[in-house]
Amino acid sequence: MIVLSILPKEGSIVTVRLIRELISKLGASAQDFTEYGMEQKDGAITFNEKGTHPVPFELADSEMEIIRKSLKELDSNNKLIPDMISIWEKFC
Repeated sequence: MIVLSILPKEGSIVTVRLIRELISKLGASAQDFTEYGMEQKDGAITFNEKGTHPVPFELADSEMEIIRKSLKELDSNNKLIPDMISIWEKFC
């Protein structure tokens, strides 16, 4: 969910389409909320036991580059937060 929060809000038509694809791949659907018992409490999202297991998905190189650029921009502006460290380690 943190990845979704760092995506650019605007860009070229190509970038915006890639962002839309990322949101589709990484966002939670209504079915996910039911299946994984997702609830938002105190600013955090909780899951049932089924929701703690990784769900495989693939990202295109261009989608990964958008995430990478977003992280590097946050880093250069000193805007990274501790919750982003694991994402940084995966993409940068």
